[in-house]
Amino acid sequence: MPASAPGEQNFAIETADGTDLVVTVMGRDAWDAQLVGSLWDALTKRGESPRLSMTRRERVEREAMVGLLAERAGVPLLPVVAAGQGVRGEAMLVTAAAQQTLAEVPADALTDQTVAEVWAALADLHSQGIAHRTITAEHVVATEDGRWGWSNLGRARLAASTTDLMLDRAHLLAMTWLLVGSQRAVDAAAAALGPGELEKTLPYLQEPGLTPALRRAMGTDHVLDELRARAVAVTDAQDVPTVRLRRVTGASVAKLLVTLVIVSTLVSLLAGVDISEIVDELRQADWALLLLALLVAPLAQVGFSFSTVGASTRALPYVPVLVLQYAIQFLALVFPSTGARAALQIRFFERVGVPYGAAIPMGMIDGISGFVVQVSLLLIIALSSLPGVTTTVAPASGSSDGSSSSPSILGLALLIALLWGVTTLAVPRRRARARRAIPRFTEALKGQAGVARGALTVVKQPAKVSMMLGGNLAAQVIQAIVLGICLSAFGESVSLSQLILVNTFVSLFAGIMPVPGGVGVAEAGFAYGLQAVGIPSAVAVSTAIAFRLVTFYLPPLWGSLAMRWLRKGAYV
Repeated sequence: MPASAPGEQNFAIETADGTDLVVTVMGRDAWDAQLVGSLWDALTKRGESPRLSMTRRERVEREAMVGLLAERAGVPLLPVVAAGQGVRGEAMLVTAAAQQTLAEVPADALTDQTVAEVWAALADLHSQGIAHRTITAEHVVATEDGRWGWSNLGRARLAASTTDLMLDRAHLLAMTWLLVGSQRAVDAAAAALGPGELEKTLPYLQEPGLTPALRRAMGTDHVLDELRARAVAVTDAQDVPTVRLRRVTGASVAKLLVTLVIVSTLVSLLAGVDISEIVDELRQADWALLLLALLVAPLAQVGFSFSTVGASTRALPYVPVLVLQYAIQFLALVFPSTGARAALQIRFFERVGVPYGAAIPMGMIDGISGFVVQVSLLLIIALSSLPGVTTTVAPASGSSDGSSSSPSILGLALLIALLWGVTTLAVPRRRARARRAIPRFTEALKGQAGVARGALTVVKQPAKVSMMLGGNLAAQVIQAIVLGICLSAFGESVSLSQLILVNTFVSLFAGIMPVPGGVGVAEAGFAYGLQAVGIPSAVAVSTAIAFRLVTFYLPPLWGSLAMRWLRKGAYV
């Protein structure tokens, strides 16, 4: 008799004519178990969504319906005899009893023919678009007609996605490995699926895709690596990367922690400021000056476009490059990721005749030149007599000793990076993944090295270097001027060097934070920086909001037009 799931109880009964049946009774706890399991899967696994509304009676009806559809299509399984509800509201499902489960077969009695029959049963199930989703040795049963088939379709999914079908294969491959060993398991899978389909399954053969019972049975992660390596050898395929099945990763946790610190910093900055003061500042702002800031802000992209042209060994048309900068502003808000922006740049460069291998170094050189300009500006202001930081920002909380209880964002970021590195070195699976990634990365670098060396020749050309440094310098100065205009709209002013200091420092700081678009980080940074140069708290916060509005949140409006222009001109 199959093991009971949480909230369920199985009973073996015998009818008057001697037929063996299994009655599954679902009580109130079954819905609780479904709720908790559904929420956990939705939070931690990609492609999952919470299933909150299905009652236990609906679960029985759904399992009966899936079973009847599969049975009608000839899929070997335990037939459904009846479904109903008990006198106390319990949901009940009655199925034929299994002659034997695969878990009950002695290891030395498991033949290759048996494993092949199980794979054939899975193919029959998948041919109807049904994914089992909880494959274990207890759920593979011998049916009345002598074939191996399925039981427990409670979590089966109709019209299953590719991910669900591939995870079924991964479950069955891992399960058969536990029963017959890696060589026989992989050979049986290759014979049933074919090398091509087995290769498609490999990205899903990973720890997050397996059921908890399978993970516990397989033990350490290196067992999965061994199984994957065996399958790769059989299929003569390259070691394909795994797909992302898990929503919650170390990186996502790090982003959450940094975001929480940012929020606490913003609260700390605002704690000593009455919200009504900020509203009054915004209401009394000089809107003509804010409109001027909105009109001046796009000029910064002119400087960035000169830097991009300077980073290229090939002559680029200036106007499309300028439009590209505005399109990147659109992409920065719609798809807040560095990868999306880099992909747009590479696509643009390829369309204007720049080889792919040169496009990546061009972007790196352009970015490095901007970094050099930012660091140089900070050093010049710090080492010269130019006005810089003039005051210390007092903590908003009322601690008696005047010390801030808020953690340092930069310190926390460094701590997270350190913990991430230590974890990578200490955990065998992460260390093995990093070790595998290094040869692939090295090989990719070698493949593009020749073209990249050609792209690096721009650093030997004074005119190109001047365009890159001058363009980035102009962009930084223009952004500082826009910050000054926003500050003037609230009746305050500081020197240009202080504006450059605040803008440059926040740009660098927001760039290293794992928060898309610097949302929250930049606002907190500008508010803090303006207070550090002597601006009152309410004005600093109001200026930070206005500056981010004209330089980040509104530019996507014309950035979308720029993207449309690039598409129309076949530049992307």
